[in-house]
Amino acid sequence: MATTASAAELQAELIQLTADAQTTSYLAAAALTLAIVEFIGNFQDEVQLVWKSPLRVSNGIYLWIRYFSLITVAIYTIFTFREIKSDHTCRSFLLAEAVTSSLVGTSADVILVLRVWVLYGKSRRLLYIFVPFLIMEIIVEITVGVLTILPLGQYFHVGPAILGCYSLNVPRYFTYYAVPYSVTSFVMFCMTLYKCGLALFDNRTVKMPLMTLFLRDGLFWFLIIFALSIVELFVWARGRPSLAQLMVTPWTILNATVGARILLNLKKVARVEVYATAPTANLFSEDSWVRTANTLNI
Repeated sequence: MATTASAAELQAELIQLTADAQTTSYLAAAALTLAIVEFIGNFQDEVQLVWKSPLRVSNGIYLWIRYFSLITVAIYTIFTFREIKSDHTCRSFLLAEAVTSSLVGTSADVILVLRVWVLYGKSRRLLYIFVPFLIMEIIVEITVGVLTILPLGQYFHVGPAILGCYSLNVPRYFTYYAVPYSVTSFVMFCMTLYKCGLALFDNRTVKMPLMTLFLRDGLFWFLIIFALSIVELFVWARGRPSLAQLMVTPWTILNATVGARILLNLKKVARVEVYATAPTANLFSEDSWVRTANTLNI
């Protein structure tokens, strides 16, 4: 009887693991498809604002986050649909996934911080705060990812029924992986809301489409990151260990996609030559923002 019960439990566990593996693979494929569709839809803007513009730092940031994320997500997706027969291969892949997804996430946060830095007039004092902040973020993310993966001693290799790499002993402290990005997003959103809100209020009799766009992009970014963080925290804290990779690919691609899109918006703004501004503006008027953006060679 005990043997029969154990066999039934093992069968149920394998069925559940198979379902989780398929869910992870399909979600990764959906995220990659979304990235490709978004890339095609915005390629004309990319050509005009990046490929046909002079060589600038912002172009390098854009190309890095756009194409590095596409390549890494494509590799993630391929691995989730492959039968991996070696624990060593699984460990190497997951370590690479942790490092590259952290790089993509921090690269997106560089764009987010860049926006706020420009919004605050390229304050050197803020730069001294932002740079160490980003360095600590990437260190914490990679450390949490590596310390989560290294203890994993055994992965499931049961043939083509379960593709990819899955372990049932994922440490729960992987939950903290999303915390630094959430903190950065929240702080940058609050700073954006404060500066744009004051500027819009101070110039409430004048239309300020630039500040409105800037605030809209900041709100959109924050809501995306907030929603992703909630899902990630729930999955990693309460979900089955076999679902630990569920949100990695969607999180990576959405971070990169939103970051690239907002950087293109920023470059569009910097190319505009004339803006309507309030004659009595005493905060951060639109023309001053454009001058700041242009001096940054965006």
